[in-house]
Parts: sequence; C-alpha cells; structure tokens
Amino acid sequence: MSRSSKLEPSTRPSVGRILLWSIGTLSIGAVVAMLVGLIYGLAIYKDPPTLSVAGLHLIKDVALPSVVVPPRGHAPIASLLVDGFDFQALDPQTGLLFITHAGPSANKQLLDLKQLPPGTRFQSQLVIFDTKKQMVIGHLAIPDVHGVAVAPDLGRAYVADVADDRVYVIDEHRLQVIATIELGLQPCAALPCETPDALEYDAVDHKLFVSDNGADNAHQDIGVIDVQTNRFVATIPLGRDPFGDVIGHPQYDAVSHHLYVAVQPQARPVPAVPTPANGSPSPTPAPVALPPAQFLTIDPVSLQVLGQMTFPDTHACSNPHGLVIDSAQHVAFTACTVTHTLMMINLPSMQLVGPWPVIAKPDILRLDLGLHRIYVPGGAGVSIFDEQTAAHGTLGKLGDFVVSKGTSHTMAFNPSTHLLYFAVQDKQGRAVERIEQYGTA
Repeated sequence: MSRSSKLEPSTRPSVGRILLWSIGTLSIGAVVAMLVGLIYGLAIYKDPPTLSVAGLHLIKDVALPSVVVPPRGHAPIASLLVDGFDFQALDPQTGLLFITHAGPSANKQLLDLKQLPPGTRFQSQLVIFDTKKQMVIGHLAIPDVHGVAVAPDLGRAYVADVADDRVYVIDEHRLQVIATIELGLQPCAALPCETPDALEYDAVDHKLFVSDNGADNAHQDIGVIDVQTNRFVATIPLGRDPFGDVIGHPQYDAVSHHLYVAVQPQARPVPAVPTPANGSPSPTPAPVALPPAQFLTIDPVSLQVLGQMTFPDTHACSNPHGLVIDSAQHVAFTACTVTHTLMMINLPSMQLVGPWPVIAKPDILRLDLGLHRIYVPGGAGVSIFDEQTAAHGTLGKLGDFVVSKGTSHTMAFNPSTHLLYFAVQDKQGRAVERIEQYGTA
C-alpha cells in the first residue's frame, strides 16, 4: 500500500497569528496605560486659579447706639429713615475710635418725625468704639456734635459742639468730659456764631486748631486752643470775602512746620424767584458759580498767613474742603465737593496737579501712609487711590466702591490692621459701624 499523500497540520504557529497576538497585546497595554494616566491625572488635578478682583470686603457690622429718645413707655427705636454722622478720629495707641453721631440734620428731622411716635426727640452723641475688641464701650451726650480730634500724647479727645460754640475735652481713660472750652473772641448776639467744624491737633506747639465757618465774616476763622491750659487763646481771621467764606479742614505738617487750609469764597446770594400770579411755572435760576478758592499756608506759632495759592480753574476744583498731607513726599490732597474731584498740591512749588474724578459729594479725606492709599469717602461710597508716585505728580486710581445705600462720607482707618471704619445706616436704617477691608478676596 502506498504512503498517503494527505498533509498533517503543522504544529508551528503561523506568521499571521503572531502578528495578531502582538497587536492585541499592544492594544491592551495602551488602554491600560491610558486608564492609569487618566486615574493619575484625576488624582492630581486642581482647579485652575481664578483671577482675584480687588475690592471692599465686609468684615462685620457693629450696632451703634441710637440717637432716638422715644416717648416715655415706648420701646427703644433703632431704625430711622435718615440719620447723620460726621467725623471719626482714632487714637492708634489706645485703639479707641471716637465717632460723632449727631443724628439727622434739622431739615431732615421732619422726615423722621413723620414716621415716629409723637413726643420722640433726638440726642446727639459721641460714640467710643474699641477697635481692638470691635465693640462700643461707651457714649456721651454732646449737643450737635461734629468735629473730633485725638491727642495721643495727652490721652485726650476733643469734640466740637456746633450749637453752643464749644469744644469738650474727653479723658480717654475715664471716658468723661474733663473740661469745656468756650470759643470765639468776637461778640455774639445769638448762638451759634462760630459753628466749629473740623479740629486739628498740633502736638509740637501744643495747640488745637478749630475751623469756624461762622455766622458772618467776623466769625469765619480758625480758632486756636492752648491744650496745656484748655483755653481759647486766639483766632486766625479768614472771612475776607463780601459774601462769606467756607473754611475747610486744617492740617498740620510736622515736616514743614506749617498749617494748611483751603478757603472757599461764597457767591452773591441768588434772589428768590417770585411765583407768577397766573400759576405758570417759575423760571429756573441759573446755577451759581463759586469764585476761585484759596489754599493758605499758616505759621502755627505766629498765627500769620504766610502764603496764598489760588485754584485757577473752578471747573477742575470748586469748594476744596477735606485735606490730607503726605509729609514724606511733600504733597497735599484736597477733595473738591462741588466738582466731585481730587486735586494734588506740590507743597514746595505750590503747583496744582489734577483733577481726578471721585465719588459724588466727597468731603473727608484719609491717607494710609503705610499702604500709600488715599481714601475719598462720599455720598455713595469711597474712591481709593494709590499715591506711591505722588512726588512725581501721578496717582493710580484703584476704583470707586459702594459702602451703603445712604451717605458714607465719614470714615477712619487703623494704621496697624489697615481696616476701614464707616459710620453708616444698614438696610433697616439702623446705625452701624461698618468694618471693611480693601484687597482681593
């Protein structure tokens, strides 16, 4: 029998099988590698950093004592339609912040009284706030309180009573009035005559300077108090214009040893427009343009005016009022309340730089030298500037920021913590000290 020609299957793997096996193995390895990479990537993934936006950040609101004195038997009243605060002054040594809480002005009290029970009255007060404990530690009833200044070396605060032409001396440790100083050297037929506003302490010459806007030219001046004797000793007459002057906030510069203040002459009063007999609308009077303001340099020892600079452009700055000084850079800054602008003054050359637009109704200025920041609080919030390059005539505006629904024209800051303190009304109309911080969230 012949040997069969049928071929037996080969026991060696074919080339195709080897190729398929290799590809499969590689594919599985790639998938495993991808899964491992995905798991590792998820494990180490972090959200991308978000861009930080600088702004005001609320730290807390602290309730302040109400100025409302309800009728006998009525529950305490904390909320008002309109309230009023003016100056604040911080003693950096004790951490005590003095807040003048005068309540609603006379013309706005009627709005509040319509919402309040009959027999309600208002009590103006000085509030003492401890910035270390972030709490109110006392308050003193002082009529029509406005200006306030501290003398850290004496442990005293000085507070202006507009209605009675007085300055009260407060002992910071006992929180009590230890002296009352009557203002003015000129005869006064009926109070108030001096109407004291801003106060400025000069520790070198032991004097307190009082800006008096006065009832007439004879009482428009800067009053001078000797803090060693607590006596009113002199006036620096500034009411030289026929229709009166508004005296700004005086500032003492320890480097130049000068006192500076802005003075705004007033315009001729606009006559009343009679109402037509036929009942037709009365013509709208033309807006009053104020004359150019003056910036004065005063010797705090001789009490003489050494120099006068005119603000030539009333469209750039009208009614300069608030004032701060950067002694190291030899510049001053003033807030112009009518034009809503900030101006810079080079003190050696008396050259004006600006204007920079700011929040509406600017008044009080604050300068944090540690951070080179200027704060311009106003009717609706605060404008903030970087003034590091002020000596070169430049400012960097950081922005305008809302603080409260109402006016927030008064503020203070703590040079140690750089926290900002605004005396405002909250959404319910209650008086609060609003503590804010500027920076990135």
